Amino acid sequence: MRLPSLSELQKHLQTTLVVNAEVQYLAAGGKLGAQLASLITGTNFEEGTLPTDAFDDASISTIPIDHLSIYRCVVELRQLLESRSLGYGADSEALDSDFIAQEYLDFLELHLSALPEMTYGGYDWGGCRFGAMRDLLLAGRAWHRLVSIIDLGSAGDFHADGLTATDLALIADIELRSLRNLVGPNKKLRSQEHYQKASSNVGVRGFATINSFDALDWLVQRKGFAFAPVKAGLFVERLDRISDPIARGRAALIASFVFEKSFLALAEDLQEEVHRLRELADGQCHYDLAERVARHVMEIDKRWASKTAPA
Repeated sequence: MRLPSLSELQKHLQTTLVVNAEVQYLAAGGKLGAQLASLITGTNFEEGTLPTDAFDDASISTIPIDHLSIYRCVVELRQLLESRSLGYGADSEALDSDFIAQEYLDFLELHLSALPEMTYGGYDWGGCRFGAMRDLLLAGRAWHRLVSIIDLGSAGDFHADGLTATDLALIADIELRSLRNLVGPNKKLRSQEHYQKASSNVGVRGFATINSFDALDWLVQRKGFAFAPVKAGLFVERLDRISDPIARGRAALIASFVFEKSFLALAEDLQEEVHRLRELADGQCHYDLAERVARHVMEIDKRWASKTAPA
């Protein structure tokens, strides 16, 4: 996955703190404004000195950040994404699509959205909402959508928002132009219209999404890609609760991708035609195949041993 380095994230966070300090300095004014700016940056300010005039590339690195909740958020989110976790953090074996949004993404987006587009200092700091932390946010949003597809889909709900080309390019660490060459109504990664309003001015608006089964099948075939392991038996419990046979088969297909089973690998296991698995993924009524897929994936889950995903 394409992620900014920790040093890049630290520098960007320190930059945003300077801009935030300037906002508080100007809003409160006088001694109170100087005190607020001092608390935010860990530097003693006197009245008459703008925070954006007081720091340069060398001195900005001295701003302390280890004690800040937003820094913990950034570090833990990066660890979660780097490990390709589907649950509560880098070492979690749970499957929960809400955790990453509630604990990290919403907090980070709030921090960036609250930054002004202009500042009063001698240099232009107004672009500080764009940078390493925004790149991390976009990667996190992409991963959140992917985990939602798996979380909901493996429970029989196939209405999660699909991935955009930008999302999949970030997750796969591939150039967007190269990825777009694979996307289209009749291409390897089938596109589908899905218009959605961006949640904030630091979000990316997607105009089309990729068929979720196509995206997962393509992703697990990429060399070096693997999801972090989930708790053994988790998918058995979920599939057992689905009464509709076709929905159960489709949910099993979603689960199989977590076990690194592409359509081709699964077809070889079942001695089946790949195109029939794709048809099942699209909801076609292959009842016998749906049952075979469900039983096979449940057997994989029962003997699945936890392992470390490649870095």
